[in-house]
Amino acid sequence: MKGCRKRDYPPVFNYQTPWWKYNNIVEDYFARIGALTSKGNPKIDTLVIHPVASAWINADIREGDYCLRNMQNKSDELGFFLNDYTKDLMSNHIEFDYGDEDIMARLGGASYGKLTVGDMEYDTVIIPPMTETLYKSTALLLEDFMNSGGKVIDQSNGIKYIEGEPTNDIYRLYSNDNIIKSSSLSETVSYLGREVSIKLSHGQEAKNIFSMVRDMGDTTMLFMTNNDKNSAYKTDIVLKGTGSLEEWNPLNGEITKYPYEATAGKVKFSCEFGPTDSKIFMLDGTGKHETVPAVIEKTYEFKTGLGTLCDFERTAENVMVLDMCKFKYADNDWSKEDEIWLHQQSLRESLDMIPIAQNRGQQRYKWTGTPHKKDGEKLLISFDFMVSEVPEKTQLVIEDATDYIVYVNNEKLSSKPDGWFVDKCMGQLDMPKLKKGVNNITLELPYMSSTELENIYIIGAFGVSSDRRIIEEPKKLAIGDWGLQGYFHYHAGMKYKYNLNYSSDMGNDIILDLGKYSDVVTIVRINGHEQIVPWKAINRVQIGQMLKDGANDIEIEVMGAPRNMFGPLHLSNSREKWTNSGAFHPEESLYTEEYITHPWGLLEQVCIYSR
Repeated sequence: MKGCRKRDYPPVFNYQTPWWKYNNIVEDYFARIGALTSKGNPKIDTLVIHPVASAWINADIREGDYCLRNMQNKSDELGFFLNDYTKDLMSNHIEFDYGDEDIMARLGGASYGKLTVGDMEYDTVIIPPMTETLYKSTALLLEDFMNSGGKVIDQSNGIKYIEGEPTNDIYRLYSNDNIIKSSSLSETVSYLGREVSIKLSHGQEAKNIFSMVRDMGDTTMLFMTNNDKNSAYKTDIVLKGTGSLEEWNPLNGEITKYPYEATAGKVKFSCEFGPTDSKIFMLDGTGKHETVPAVIEKTYEFKTGLGTLCDFERTAENVMVLDMCKFKYADNDWSKEDEIWLHQQSLRESLDMIPIAQNRGQQRYKWTGTPHKKDGEKLLISFDFMVSEVPEKTQLVIEDATDYIVYVNNEKLSSKPDGWFVDKCMGQLDMPKLKKGVNNITLELPYMSSTELENIYIIGAFGVSSDRRIIEEPKKLAIGDWGLQGYFHYHAGMKYKYNLNYSSDMGNDIILDLGKYSDVVTIVRINGHEQIVPWKAINRVQIGQMLKDGANDIEIEVMGAPRNMFGPLHLSNSREKWTNSGAFHPEESLYTEEYITHPWGLLEQVCIYSR
């Protein structure tokens, strides 16, 4: 993660992330889903013409626009629309493929009311909005398809061109009796059939539940996922097919019989989705097609809360980020205080060096090893920070620490790192005792074209206030964002420690409800038992089998991420439309001097319920 690699997208998934040891849970989950969703054949009878050719005919390529920015704007507009249109079709549980006109030209055919592309057959073709042109081969294929009895739904504003040129062939296409003009998505959907209907209690299709239906011979697979990160949904589902119904749990691999109502050619059942929850159901066509009634269960009742204040334990050292500094290069005067990356950018511009703070442009292996005429001049970097309570021991973390001469309050440090922190390139240096008030760290190095200057970090057993002072570490942790309780830049996990007195009159069907919380993954441990909670859809943990009569120690480990350590730290809206390395170095309109952090931790009291 040296240098700009902390800002790569996708980010690093390796030992540097504190939740890495639990990553197998997610990998196994997606492996199970991937294994099932790649078997058999998709049940799809609708093809949507992909309108990429319409993006090309609208591309305004101007002389001197080597980055094709104007073309990018046009294609982005179509891309954003197409994303929304895709979601709209999926929200209506329409199974469809996008048709690439090049592939259709090579592999397409039409007969008996079916349009074929390779091994796939379609009953209906949709021409989506914003489509202005078609390949000639596509227009001819659609004519053959309609003449054989196939149905084309045109939701565009009218095809204007064939291969980008006006032609009378368009009128022949629109004169066919089997082309249907549609003015809206709802009208288009009304002409289409569904393999599965997923409805909410008011009778409307559940827009945030996406689905996939696959034919596996004697078995039909239904995969569904909740696209909503915050809300749960109770749904009523109707799936075409007959047989017996099972739920296959991708999280733990368990297979269970599932209650359903058997009707003519269909099964009906109910299903509840948590936020971002996914479900897999298998309809075994060789099984008996008969109703399996659902067991009516009692409602869970509140028993007790675990409290709003508890003992706790960090899983790593606390962190203070230092990103504001002053520069003194060669014989120049000290600069004003600013972010280190901005100082480096200005310095490299003045020295005619290639920018190095972002991983873009010419590949750096081609030039970082080449000597630069300005290499080797002395650079001093000065960081000030405030200490309100002096900690017993602190360490300084610097990338490529051996490249620097380091002074803390004018005392020179050993340049030999004592281990590393987060990443192996980030060396730890023991610091002398700090003092109350303003402290200073000064770095000295010969600046080279290959030098990558990054934020530095102070780590240890101390607190960091929201106004970025080193303070005394709290003795207890309260419900709420731990960043506002002394862990402003903390990057790892917290273990919340509670005690529950249990007796058998509370029942044995007991759940622990985590309530509202912010994490990457959470682990519940009771009396040697462990339950991993990888996402909020399963934030109610069955703990009856973990409890014993009397006192029970409950540990809830909430794992955060390095977001508040590595940033972005000064992005005013905390998120950009495009998430990339630019988010760490925002434009002036998106920049704030304030430090914007992400909340982590248990945000509500953990409660116990039983039935």
